[in-house]
Amino acid sequence: MEKDFLSIIVVNFNGGKYLDYFLKSVKIYPPPLPHEVIVVDNLSKDGSFERAKKKYRDFIFVKSDKNRGYGGGCNLGLKYAKGNLVAFANPDIVVFPDTFKKLIDEVKNDGNAGAVGPKLLNPDGSFQPGCRRYPRFKYLLFGRRSFLSRYFKDNPVTKEFMYLDLEDEKNGRVETESLMGAFFLVKRDVVEELRGFDENFFLYAEDTDLCYRMRKKGYKVYYCPSASVVHYHGKSRKYLGIKSIYFLRRSIYLFFKKHYKLNIFQKAFLSAGLVLGTAYNYFTQAFGKEVE
Repeated sequence: MEKDFLSIIVVNFNGGKYLDYFLKSVKIYPPPLPHEVIVVDNLSKDGSFERAKKKYRDFIFVKSDKNRGYGGGCNLGLKYAKGNLVAFANPDIVVFPDTFKKLIDEVKNDGNAGAVGPKLLNPDGSFQPGCRRYPRFKYLLFGRRSFLSRYFKDNPVTKEFMYLDLEDEKNGRVETESLMGAFFLVKRDVVEELRGFDENFFLYAEDTDLCYRMRKKGYKVYYCPSASVVHYHGKSRKYLGIKSIYFLRRSIYLFFKKHYKLNIFQKAFLSAGLVLGTAYNYFTQAFGKEVE
């Protein structure tokens, strides 16, 4: 029987000091099984990739010839990986002593498990949503950055969409529709069966799309609150500025087009939302009120 091996793939884009934080935490709290760390760089300009390459000589460093987006970076890293288990990570993550062990145990103990993700924590230790439901029309006005979610935080639609009722969960596991791509662990054969991430989703929703296709094939996607990581949310995204807002709206639009049958009115509504939503987020960002 083949022994388990974990490939940790982190996709870097101007990760700055946070890339070092992540790699250092993996060094200090490594997985309890043979593993490798693969750093894929999407043409960063801040020197973070070069600094990490000099400091962590036992890791694998891959420089992309272009900015492939998060999903594309994960796919590139997968080509260099040799593990039967794979952890995908943003550079703005810090793991804890038992993070890897708990996630590995969960995914290995269930033959139907395709992916498992931890509880995400803000740097101050507070809860950060780590999973979400699929985009649906009823959720379009209740995303993380929306006006309604920001000013009516206890509304039931946002709670449902972002699984906010899981904040107090500490043990066991919960089957969810999708996980946040910031950090999660998968079975390699499942991801390869799905032919990896869909690179049409340059940024955002590539994680949701992968989980959607995974569940369509009969695999389970689990949230494991007993495992946790710190997520410095949005620290890489800030370098994209207004582009990140556009990519968010565009990815939601693409998800609807790819997975749902839409009539002409729904397509027009989504197109208008892409333009107006981007405009709204642009002005909130311009006036310093952007929600990370």
